[in-house]
Amino acid sequence: MSTADFATRLEDAIEPPLAVRVMLGVARLGEAGLRGWWSSQGMNAEVRFALAGFRRTSTAVGAPTLERRLFTDHYGFVSDYFAEALRQLRKRSFVTAIDEEFALGSHLSARDEKAVRKTVSGLLKLLHPDGRWSRAELRDYLEFALEGRRRVKEQLRKLAAYEFSKTEFTYVERDSGIEHTVDVLERGLAAPDCVEPGDPLAAPVGSVHEAPTPGTTTLELLELDEGATFEFKATLRFNLHTSKRDDALELEVSKSIAGFMNSPRGGTLLVGVVDDVSLRGADKVRGLSDDCRLTGNRGLDGFENTLMTLLGRSIGKVAAATVRVTFETFGDHDVCRIDAPASPAPVYVKWKDNELFFVRLGNSTRQFKIGEAIEYIRVRFG
Repeated sequence: MSTADFATRLEDAIEPPLAVRVMLGVARLGEAGLRGWWSSQGMNAEVRFALAGFRRTSTAVGAPTLERRLFTDHYGFVSDYFAEALRQLRKRSFVTAIDEEFALGSHLSARDEKAVRKTVSGLLKLLHPDGRWSRAELRDYLEFALEGRRRVKEQLRKLAAYEFSKTEFTYVERDSGIEHTVDVLERGLAAPDCVEPGDPLAAPVGSVHEAPTPGTTTLELLELDEGATFEFKATLRFNLHTSKRDDALELEVSKSIAGFMNSPRGGTLLVGVVDDVSLRGADKVRGLSDDCRLTGNRGLDGFENTLMTLLGRSIGKVAAATVRVTFETFGDHDVCRIDAPASPAPVYVKWKDNELFFVRLGNSTRQFKIGEAIEYIRVRFG
């Protein structure tokens, strides 16, 4: 039986998922045939072929060459003991282990976050099967997982820069609010021009990249992707993974508002909206019901009161008083719109025992170190 015949029978028998179907398609059609099929669907064959499987990779690390002496000819111990230990460990999960100490940054998509959490969980199960580890060890594993996933994301960005533009992976210390960036050597390397004109992965022409004016409606903002003057947050304080209140998410909202106010143009934050470049308009809206439930089911009044209390405590009452908060309804879901004007004076985020300084740069909010903040304040505020 040929490889192509085997692939066809296997596909008919088990109805494999997409990634397997792509591989089976290669066997049956050959690489040229499969790419021809992609092209017939109106897609850039080179880009789509690479993205289909690679975006599902959790992490990427260098592959060391293993010496022959490290392998064995007898497998009794491996099959009888070690393999059984691994099978038992599969029943355990530490995907939420990072939540007590750290929070993930806003540039991680749902797929990115899942990949990082699973990598950390795997490392903890292998290196700490007793369930005990230190904060320093957990930080090491988290940075390793973030670096590996960012390496995947950087390669995806070379293939589709528009779709995978967010690669500034960070994590936040929950006790101090200090944000750390995890970098990779690939950052800043020139991306090949592999997206052809007219390809669906190329940046859409029109309003998607246009900066909104002060009069831009919320519906018009929903048609855009995040930029220098607007941002989306799925929730105010509701953690979608733990289904509980999360202080780190409140910090994210506070730093976004402060970042807009410290930038020259200000900006708008929409809460209750997912940041997904594949969605447009009202399809991005997930609503505020989970956050409202955390306020004791006091509805939008309770949500607004919670928000203003948070801003008054974090950025100060004077700065919070200049922020404009409104609500709009799309179908059965509500969206909170927060318009933050450019501030005439520096705005700091007070978090725990620290005062943090943020500025909106491009499509992300960056924390400035002391020296950077002093120089920026001198130039921006005089």
